[in-house]
Amino acid sequence: MTAFATLPDRDKWAAMMAAYNAEMGTALTMKLRQWPLRTLVEMGFTPEDVAAVLREIKRRIRANMPGYTEVSLEFRNAIGTVAKFEEIMEALRKKALKKPARKEGEAAPVAPVATKSEPVDGTEMARKFRAFRERGLK
Repeated sequence: MTAFATLPDRDKWAAMMAAYNAEMGTALTMKLRQWPLRTLVEMGFTPEDVAAVLREIKRRIRANMPGYTEVSLEFRNAIGTVAKFEEIMEALRKKALKKPARKEGEAAPVAPVATKSEPVDGTEMARKFRAFRERGLK
């Protein structure tokens, strides 16, 4: 059990608000923001989840994903809309499950790159290309 889990509810809400303020560089208060914070705590989310969701929203903004702008980072949109928060957290969890764990110091796998003369091996196009080339050379 983490230290966060043992805190009284009001302290948990304050920790969630502090995580938002730290990630965003703001100094917002909990006044009028307790309901979404309480709901997120009741759902089992942590300050680390708040920071992860905010980083994901920032990533989506940088990637110019439709529907994501600087306004998406405002408290009412990032945290206040609890359903949206939960959806982003679920997407992050699924993404984390898909990534194979790498050993420390191990490099990321490099995807094969197609050249002008040879498509990437393992693709349908590569198979067709090799078959065409073999027929043409005989």
